[in-house]
Amino acid sequence: MIKLLQIDKRQRFLFHTAIACMFIYLVFSTFMLSTFRLLVAVIVFTLINVVLAHYPNIGVRNVHMASLLPASLLLGSVIFLRSFPNFTYIFQLISILGCGVLYYLILLSDNIFLVVSDKDELIPLYRVAITWSQILSSLVSIPLYVGLFKIPINSVYHALLVGFIGYFMCMYQIWSLKLDVEAKRIRVGEEILLSALVFFMVSSVSIGLSFFPSEAFLRALVVSSVLMYGLSYVNAHLKNNITKKYIFQNISTVFLFVILALLFHS
Repeated sequence: MIKLLQIDKRQRFLFHTAIACMFIYLVFSTFMLSTFRLLVAVIVFTLINVVLAHYPNIGVRNVHMASLLPASLLLGSVIFLRSFPNFTYIFQLISILGCGVLYYLILLSDNIFLVVSDKDELIPLYRVAITWSQILSSLVSIPLYVGLFKIPINSVYHALLVGFIGYFMCMYQIWSLKLDVEAKRIRVGEEILLSALVFFMVSSVSIGLSFFPSEAFLRALVVSSVLMYGLSYVNAHLKNNITKKYIFQNISTVFLFVILALLFHS
C-alpha cells in the first residue's frame, strides 16, 4: 500500500481505467456469464478496482457511493454490447474506449468528492465535479437503459428497473452535495423522498413511452433526459435555486426528446 501511495493518482486512474476496459472486453467477448453471475462479477470487480484506485481516501462509509457509477457503467456497457451483436468489431472497440473515457472521468470526479469528504473542507474543483457528476450519471444511464429496454420483459418491469436506477443515482447526487456549504442539510427521510420523486419521474415516463413503438435507444435517451432533469431539480432544490424559467427550460428539453422518440418510432 505504501508503494501505491507513491504513484500519481492520474496514472493510477489511467491504469484502473485500462483494467476496466479489459474487463468489459473479456466479459463481453469471452466469458458469457448469466445475468446473475455478470452482476456479481461487476460488483466484485468494481469494489476492488475502486478501492485500489482511491486509496487511502476511501472507506467503508463511502465505498458504496464511489462504486455506484463505475459499476453502472461496466454493467451497462456489457449489456449494451450484448444487445447489439451485429455491431462490427471496430465499433465494439470504439464503444469500449468510449466507456473507458467515461470511467476515467468518473474516477476523477469521485476522487474530488472523496478528498473533500476525507479532509472535511471544500477544494476549488468541487463545484465543477458536482456539475460533471450530473452529466456523467445521465451518460452512464444511457447504455444501461438501452440494454434493459432490449430485454424481452413486461414494460412494468422495465419501468421498475429504470426507476430504481434513477433512485440510486439521486442518492449519489445527494451524497455528493452533502459538503457543499450552499446546499441545505436534509435528513434521511427527505433524501428518500427526493430519490422516490426521481424514481416516479423516470418510471412514469418509461411507462408512457411503452405505449408507443419507439426504438430502445430513443426510449433510453428520453428516460436519461428525465433522469438528468430529476438530478438537476434535486440539486436546485437543495440550493434553493428553483425558478419558473429553470423548470420551463428543463421540461422543454425533455419534451424535445419525447418528440424525437415519437417521430422516429419503429
